[in-house]
Amino acid sequence: LGSLGRFDAALEAFESSLAIQPKNPAAIRGKREGFERLGRPEEAYHAATELSALSPADPKAWAERARLARLVGRDKEALSAVNKAIGLAPENVEYLKLKAGVLATVRNPRGVVEVCDRLLEMNPRDAEALREKGVALQQLGDPDRALEAFDRALHTDPMDRRTWNSKGSLLADQGKLPEALTTFDHTLSLNPGDRFALSRKGSILLDLDRANDAMKCFEDGLLLERGNPEFLIGKARCLLALGKNEDAARCLEPVLEKDPNHYGALAVKGVALVRAGRAADALLILDRAILGDTENGGLYLERGRALVALERNGDAIGAFERAARLAPTRSDVWRELGNARVRTNAFEGAIPALDRCVALDAKDRGAWSMKAFAHERCGDWDSAAAAYDAALALDARNPALWNAKGLSLVHLRRFDEAGKCFDFALSIDPNYAAAVDAKKLCEERAAIAKVEAFARAVVQYERAVQRPASKEEIFKECGVPLQLLDNVVSYVNEPASIAVESLPPEQLKRFEDASLALLRGPGGKDLRLSDVVGTLPDLDVSEAREVLGYLKGVRSLRLEPDPSWHMDPLIRKALDLPKETWTLRGLARELNIGPYEAKKLEVSLRIFEGGGYRVKTKPPPSTEKPRVPQRVPPKEAPAHVTKADAESSEAPSSKARAPPPSPELRPALVAPESPPTPERPKKREDADASRDFSRL
Repeated sequence: LGSLGRFDAALEAFESSLAIQPKNPAAIRGKREGFERLGRPEEAYHAATELSALSPADPKAWAERARLARLVGRDKEALSAVNKAIGLAPENVEYLKLKAGVLATVRNPRGVVEVCDRLLEMNPRDAEALREKGVALQQLGDPDRALEAFDRALHTDPMDRRTWNSKGSLLADQGKLPEALTTFDHTLSLNPGDRFALSRKGSILLDLDRANDAMKCFEDGLLLERGNPEFLIGKARCLLALGKNEDAARCLEPVLEKDPNHYGALAVKGVALVRAGRAADALLILDRAILGDTENGGLYLERGRALVALERNGDAIGAFERAARLAPTRSDVWRELGNARVRTNAFEGAIPALDRCVALDAKDRGAWSMKAFAHERCGDWDSAAAAYDAALALDARNPALWNAKGLSLVHLRRFDEAGKCFDFALSIDPNYAAAVDAKKLCEERAAIAKVEAFARAVVQYERAVQRPASKEEIFKECGVPLQLLDNVVSYVNEPASIAVESLPPEQLKRFEDASLALLRGPGGKDLRLSDVVGTLPDLDVSEAREVLGYLKGVRSLRLEPDPSWHMDPLIRKALDLPKETWTLRGLARELNIGPYEAKKLEVSLRIFEGGGYRVKTKPPPSTEKPRVPQRVPPKEAPAHVTKADAESSEAPSSKARAPPPSPELRPALVAPESPPTPERPKKREDADASRDFSRL
């Protein structure tokens, strides 16, 4: 019955036999074969277990048990059974090959190498053993010995397609894509329908940016097997490379209809949706794909890009950091991480990520450009200029890069080189407005730099003679050219214009500290640049001029007392000081506070001199009773009083005169004019508000 293919009837016969004789090995063996032929491997495995228990000295029974255990996924039991079979027949080649296969399944490459060495001792020309040894050596991280094993196997059997495919995979993993492509071409010359070779060849062509050729490979594979997931996924990747993102997503629908959790298809579809601008949909797909492959750095990279598209930059940084840990050799991962940190103004963290990117791919112009921008925002203009040089070496016809480099050189005060950069930018694009404006700025800064250089000499001269220099001395002793004389005089005598109330906190603190040191110095009320440079020798002349301008700006502020300043502790300390110290300079020196704080304190102290906080309240309702109209007619003016005298004796000017009451309510007598209100004392001005910087 078994020979006739009537396995159901054969099983009934074997069951009947076992009912008569339960321990009949032949019946159990037939039963095992019947279950296996009917596609019932679990029951076949149980029958093989019974057979090995009945015949413990039969190595074939143990080998069959190992084979079926491996078939149903019980790898540990398979390894135990095949070891018993080899123990009974140590020279059996089939049992050793079965053990090598089981060890490969349980991912024990070292054990595979040992078993293959035993096989090669018995037959040095065993191509299958050489191939399996090569695969195991590749897993152990020894590609050179693995390649040697593959070459020996091919020398023994040059028609073995599996060995050619294994060698091609090894070469592809090593990044030797042209050699790997040649290897898979040889496989296809042996068998044009080799599905593995077609799939790998298409993937290599994609990596070589030959999407159209890769598409032909995958379409050839689909002609052989229309629903093959590998070929459909490969075709979708080709469509992605060709920019057909929506088509790529639709191409994967047959795969996901059969298997909604096919993680490879989900990964490619997620990428397609990201590039199609459907970031929200892509994020859901990519999260499902990551569940199936949590160690895939590329999936986290695409997830980060989707989050960037959704403007969730903080979450995107986390995704890119995970991608960088999983795929540290991918330059695009580090580039995206650096770009995301730039978007969140984390420039110091962006620079190391972009450094890793350009170390892996020195031809990434975008990474060099973004690295230069991050250095700019950190104030490292030298590094920014160097990064722009690297970007320009890759794209010398980009006017924006020339313009950006020129601006970096302007900050470095290398005006001649900066001017050449702007000229290059304008030679590429004469209508580039940014370069026109930047060149004008460069010329202005260069002119200011010349003035600053001569102003520095004037300041040194004033410090030497310990008095302000006259115009003649500036021209004669300091060597200032006549065409720059007025500019230098103005620069030395006029502080920079500083908008005090719009300064950022860090710059405000810097000015406060420098100004406090200046106020605590020996200089008098009329401070000059020479006083600032003498007190703060680390400052350049331009910085000293800004400090002087800040101090002048603070002095000229018109502030009103404000309870929101919360200056009660300082006010209490100031009240213990003599009133003659209630000036900006005195308060700053006595309480060790910056001039802006001293100014606010000075204004607050005015409430103790008759001033007060301005508090807006509604006027209380009037409690005055309305006047009762007089019935007695008003007296007439005496006849001897002239009309002019009468007019002059009446109420004040028309500007302050109230509208006349109605005749019914007009009082009989004109009330006497109230005495004029005494003039309120003017607010005390700053002690140094009238300082004149233009005496020269």
